[in-house]
Amino acid sequence: LTVLTETLFSLLLLLSFYTLTLAYKRSQGYWLLLSGLLLGMATFTRPIGLYLIPIWGIFALLVLRLKIGFNRAVRYAVAFLGAAMLLVVYWQTRNFLLHNKFSFSTTTEVTISRFIAADTLAEALRIDRDEARLIILNAPDPLAYSYQVIRQYPMSFIRVTMRGIARTALGTEVGTWMGILLDQPYQGSGFLTALVQGDLGGVVEALKARLQAEEGILGFILLIWGVAYALALYILIAWGVVRVFRLDHPNILDLRWASIILLVSASYLILTPLANGDSRFRVPAAPLLALLGGLFFLPRHQFSKRKRLVHDATASDS
Repeated sequence: LTVLTETLFSLLLLLSFYTLTLAYKRSQGYWLLLSGLLLGMATFTRPIGLYLIPIWGIFALLVLRLKIGFNRAVRYAVAFLGAAMLLVVYWQTRNFLLHNKFSFSTTTEVTISRFIAADTLAEALRIDRDEARLIILNAPDPLAYSYQVIRQYPMSFIRVTMRGIARTALGTEVGTWMGILLDQPYQGSGFLTALVQGDLGGVVEALKARLQAEEGILGFILLIWGVAYALALYILIAWGVVRVFRLDHPNILDLRWASIILLVSASYLILTPLANGDSRFRVPAAPLLALLGGLFFLPRHQFSKRKRLVHDATASDS
């Protein structure tokens, strides 16, 4: 993928999660402070991390109270939130002093007006998104008009949102790979749209168009590979998470709460872009999805080892 801020955000997010697990394993507050600070740095890199701060803070409270008691867990969770919000409040204060607006970022407003509402209006009126964007930006209050568009065309909003989420979830960056391998542009064929809508005829036609396109068989292979890889990963995740919640193992509680945090965080990162979603926005979720996919392999080994120990003990008693 094109190297953008998502890569740095992903690194900081993983480091925050890692130090959060250390805080849980060792019951040491400074790891939690470091985790909060890293999550704040990730949010400073990409504002999409802002709502992960309270989500992880709540998880820290719920999980730590089982190990160190409620009162101490509350103190730890407050320390985590304070460290995470340090850079956020600093930047809000800076914006207030310079622009008289105590906000962290205007990214949400831009996304709603220029992408989500524009896609919704374009879908409803059957016009180009650039035309819809101009209509919205020329309104007296573009943000208010954007919300009006979403309320006025709810079904169009749902359709463009589903397509955006599918683009993020599948994350098929065929265009970038075509540019790297063949140094030529890649034209969409409507495959993903047809797939999301359940239009099997449209899927077949899109695949035919892909085979007949300028990039030929390579573009077809990359498209199928990307979709197949993503679907296989989600199957592994579903299977692995179910296994974690069904197994009996001394360390299974650690895996369970870790898998819940990863599931919630990855879902948040995939769903939040809504209609604006594309493969770029899957980058921060990709390492979390990989960790979850690994659950498919890890519990099987632990369970078989546990089963052998129980069997050996039973045989020895006999």
